[in-house]
Amino acid sequence: MSFGKILDTLLFGPLRLLFEFIFGQTYALTGAAGWAILLMSLVMNLLLFPLYRRVDKIREENQKMERELQPGVNHIKETFSGQERLMMLQTYYRQNNYKQSYALRGTLSLALELPFFIAAYQFLSRLNLLQGLSFGTIADLSAPDGLLQAGSWQINLLPLLMTAFNVLSGAVFSRESSNKVKIQLYAMAAFFLIFLYNSPSALMLYWTFNNFLSLVKNLLTKKFTGKQAEKKHARGHLPLPYGQIFV
Repeated sequence: MSFGKILDTLLFGPLRLLFEFIFGQTYALTGAAGWAILLMSLVMNLLLFPLYRRVDKIREENQKMERELQPGVNHIKETFSGQERLMMLQTYYRQNNYKQSYALRGTLSLALELPFFIAAYQFLSRLNLLQGLSFGTIADLSAPDGLLQAGSWQINLLPLLMTAFNVLSGAVFSRESSNKVKIQLYAMAAFFLIFLYNSPSALMLYWTFNNFLSLVKNLLTKKFTGKQAEKKHARGHLPLPYGQIFV
């Protein structure tokens, strides 16, 4: 059995069954495929919210540690070069209990989201029920929406909305992140726009609403954590200095 088959059996298959179960419940409740898809997106976000919060917490802790270490890192880079700089950085990280592999924590959110995206893509792309079904101004949920017209060109609106919410959510999410992280997020948004542009409207409806909910979550989280930081500052809980460098 190939690795892809194993991955499908152990991961994507069970997730597709989860999507099928939730969609069955939401469709029975609403009687409309479009509303069932939106409600399914909401349910999935609520189910995954504790995991997302834990991942966000890990990312925030890692960003805080990197900010505290950055002055020392800059000092070493300005003072040393070559192999000596590398050795000094390794020692400095070790003294402050920081491992360079911690930088991968910034990708945990994508690692968590990707399997659900693939499972949703597989489930909604294969759902025969959607053939010919309309939702609002969307004529066929199994085909690209083509909601905008520019001369003889039909433009799909949902992928553009999905990307807009994705970019806004990424801007809130990465406000205190490095430029490298921001570039990665925006590049990923551009990739999904190109990759999903001609996807069925059902999938784009699900993922657009999913990105909208992600934006709301990030805004509320930033507001809450901002208030918490203000309270700590008022009580005198200042962040620790980055530490003394041994040089």
